Amino acid sequence: MALKDKWQQDRIGRQQGVQERQQQVQTTLSLWQQERQNQASEFREDLEYRVTDLLANYQKQRLEARETLLEDLAIFRQTLYREVEEYLGELDILHQQMAAQLQQQLQQSRTERKDAVQKLFEDLGVFRAELQDYHLKLQQTVWGSSHRHSIKPQPTVNPGVPQPATLDQPQG
Repeated sequence: MALKDKWQQDRIGRQQGVQERQQQVQTTLSLWQQERQNQASEFREDLEYRVTDLLANYQKQRLEARETLLEDLAIFRQTLYREVEEYLGELDILHQQMAAQLQQQLQQSRTERKDAVQKLFEDLGVFRAELQDYHLKLQQTVWGSSHRHSIKPQPTVNPGVPQPATLDQPQG
C-alpha cells in the first residue's frame, strides 16, 4: 500500500499546490482589482478637477470677453450717436439752405410774374388806347365830324391800371 499511500500523498500535495496557486491567483486578482479601482478613482478625481478647472477658466474668459464686448459696444454706441448727430446737423443745415434757396427762387418767380403781369397790363393799356384812337379815326373817316354820336372825352390812360372799355352809344 505504500505506492497507493505515496500516490495519495502526492495527490494531496498537488491539490495543496493547486489550492495555493488558486489562493495566489485570487490574491493577485484582488490586488489588481483594488489597484484598478484606485486608479479609476484617481482618474475620476483628476478628471473632475480638470473639468472644474476648464469650466472656471471658460467662465473667467467669458466674463472678460463680455466686459471687453460691453466696452466696445459702449464706444460704438457713443461713436454712432455722435456721427448720427453730426449727420442730422448737416441735414438740418442743408435743409435750411435748400429752404432759403427755394424761398429766394419763389420770391424771384413772384417778382418775375408780377413784372410780367404789369408789362401785360401796360401792353394792354397801350393796345386799348391805340384801339380807341383807331376807333375814333375810323368813326370820323366813316361818319365825318357831323355825326351826332356823342363822343365822350378820353380818359387818361394809366398803363399800370387796366381801364374798362367804353363804347360810344348814340343819343336818341
